Amino acid sequence: MREAADCEREALMQLVSFKWLMSGKGWSVDVRRIQDEPAYADSCLRRGAASDLAPLRRCSGELRGLLDASARAGPPVTAAPLSGSQPRWPQRAADLSRSVWLLAP
Repeated sequence: MREAADCEREALMQLVSFKWLMSGKGWSVDVRRIQDEPAYADSCLRRGAASDLAPLRRCSGELRGLLDASARAGPPVTAAPLSGSQPRWPQRAADLSRSVWLLAP
């Protein structure tokens, strides 16, 4: 079984890739909303899956799988809900913004 940190790292990398691929098509993705709002995440992932760009379609499918797995597993013990709602992703947007520098070349 994979470590939780590995899953979180993979989810972060997929989310960043998805955001940039969507941006390349001229579509904006709000990272906080895609983590917190299932309807918004579904809308973004559907748009990505319907794209004519193969890497975006593939990334969309992989991200949906990670998002669904994360939702089934529930939030990690250390995650605190915002405004009484449970997060759908292991990391909050603030955690992502601190982690993104690790992905820079």
